Amino acid sequence: MRKASKYLLLPLLFVNVTTAENMWEMFGIPIGRSLYWMTIGMAWYVGSRSPYWRFVTVIMFMGIGLRFLEMGLADGSVEMVRKLLTAIVFVIAGAEVYGKNPKFLHKQLVVFLTMCIPIMLIQIIGVDSFFYGWVTDYAHQEEIFSLDDIGKFVEIALYPTLFVGAEDIYYQIGQGRPAGLMYANNVLSVFIAIAAGLNLTVDRSDKRLRFSDVIVLSAVVLAMAKTAYIITIFLYIVSVVFNKPCSRRLGLKSLLLLTFIYTIYYLLFPGLFLANTSEAAFVSSLLPRLMDVLAIFGVNDLWGLFLREQELLGNMFIVGESKSAVAIILRAKVVVPVLIFLGAISVLYMYRIRRMMRTRQMMTSPIAPYIVMIVVCIMTQLGVPYFAAPSFQFISGLALFPLFKDLWICRKPLQYRYIHGAVDKIA
Repeated sequence: MRKASKYLLLPLLFVNVTTAENMWEMFGIPIGRSLYWMTIGMAWYVGSRSPYWRFVTVIMFMGIGLRFLEMGLADGSVEMVRKLLTAIVFVIAGAEVYGKNPKFLHKQLVVFLTMCIPIMLIQIIGVDSFFYGWVTDYAHQEEIFSLDDIGKFVEIALYPTLFVGAEDIYYQIGQGRPAGLMYANNVLSVFIAIAAGLNLTVDRSDKRLRFSDVIVLSAVVLAMAKTAYIITIFLYIVSVVFNKPCSRRLGLKSLLLLTFIYTIYYLLFPGLFLANTSEAAFVSSLLPRLMDVLAIFGVNDLWGLFLREQELLGNMFIVGESKSAVAIILRAKVVVPVLIFLGAISVLYMYRIRRMMRTRQMMTSPIAPYIVMIVVCIMTQLGVPYFAAPSFQFISGLALFPLFKDLWICRKPLQYRYIHGAVDKIA
């Protein structure tokens, strides 16, 4: 049961992501909601088999109690506390599953992206409207897709993209930035970026390119998501500049492979390539995040400088609609306590990392995956505020693994400590 839970939790969370956003039902029962409660139970079961079983169990019962209290109260603060407690359960479960075995997460993400890539190619080419039935990105363009059409597999006008030049391309977000098996391209980009980070840090017997490199970098190119692209380029450049010689070679090979895949994409879809890499495309991706933060300080006029280009791309900026985790934190009513808490966690995290480095002979895995993962998780939230999703919380358990000391300190058995302690005293 424990092994099955470890293998099935992340796939079920991925299914939950898409089914919940599309509001699909089976026999009148919401599939996403059912999977959500099932995964909470599985996360508790995995966490209850860790040294933190008492803590996880108490949190679980508190969360259940708050859920009943939430039904009788219309207070959003109760829901916020319940979701925070649930997040802790998922993080501890993720730390238990992936903390000592980052390769396991890497394999699961590579398998998921391998399944996504054929779907992404079909979505780019525009084979049939069926393959956009779960994609909610079209809801941003009301003339194509209304909110009532979400999850209903409606007919969508598709346009040729294969070997179509920039002057003849009709750009649509579902074809230009495919979502694969996810409900949105931005969400897919978060998991692509995490996979790219793990690709560099998982322990390898050699530094040759592998099948996983081709899959992850192909997903980076096909998604055409700025978040995944910027994080991947950043990680690989850092690897080339600051890493050991053997790791530098791997980083350099990966960058060359990424360039090669981009070249193939350009030859197949020249119009989409030029549209996705244009100045207007980068502005439409980066400017809303900047405006999101500046609007908190009363600066709302920057969008007007690029209004014409954004209208052509079908983009709008809505004041108060957060596009990054930074803006969400700064808009919070309890922003000061949140910042103090995050600062304290950061200090504790750095202390635990230093302690792990001092006691690495007691460790069964290297330090690099945790450092890279925490950097990637933070960077993804600057572009896509997805920290409230159970799937992201579960995966972030790997990044936060150093915080859970009892999971990585190899404690000697009591009998061993007693015998050797007695020998030391006699000596």
